[in-house]
Amino acid sequence: GSISEFGQIAKDRQKPIDNMQKAVSEYKEKTLTNPDSTDTNYLELSTDIKKSIDELIKTSIGEEKKVFLTLKDYFRKADSVNVSWNNAYNAFAEPRILDFTRLDKKEEYEFQKNVIQKYINESKNFKSFVQNRVEYLKTKAKNIDRNSKSYKGFIKGLTNKDSIQKPIFIPYINAHIEYGQGIKKIIELLENEQGKWSYENETETLIFENSEAQTTYEKILNGAISNEEIVNELSDKLVEI
Repeated sequence: GSISEFGQIAKDRQKPIDNMQKAVSEYKEKTLTNPDSTDTNYLELSTDIKKSIDELIKTSIGEEKKVFLTLKDYFRKADSVNVSWNNAYNAFAEPRILDFTRLDKKEEYEFQKNVIQKYINESKNFKSFVQNRVEYLKTKAKNIDRNSKSYKGFIKGLTNKDSIQKPIFIPYINAHIEYGQGIKKIIELLENEQGKWSYENETETLIFENSEAQTTYEKILNGAISNEEIVNELSDKLVEI
């Protein structure tokens, strides 16, 4: 009986693994064809992965079960970091931010600076999590036998994935941080020059009375535009890997 039982466990194990791979492929496909649906797609992916991990925990024992429990804990943490960042990014991407027609009172400047700062902070938090995630996992897995096949396979898989993703993710998230910092500087410049600038809707140009402020603005804007280009270029690459 034990051999056929093992065969059944192996089969039970394969299904959630297949489901996870299917969920990842679907996420890639949907997100690349429709980038605006990233949030919804991520939510679906996250739900599917959690479900699969729960099934793997149910059908495993010993060290392997500990590995899946650690993976569940890690994924919960990764998920919360990702969701917090997404929320901060979405608030920053609202049309209200950098809407020049609104920027005429102190409260509005404060509101916009706070939203932008939250986006910068969450981007830094996301960067720190990704930079330290292999170490984070190793710490979480300290009650697992280091010599077990499950543990070794698990760490190898993660380290491998990390080495492929990090070289793209770090410049991507750095561009987000710098982009946020650039937009915040523009808001601060507008506030400092309050009453001495105007925005022309037709030509979409911002004109400062002070030529030095104009030069500063154009310099910050160019930096922000190049960071935005990096974000756009690398976001597709990130989805692909």
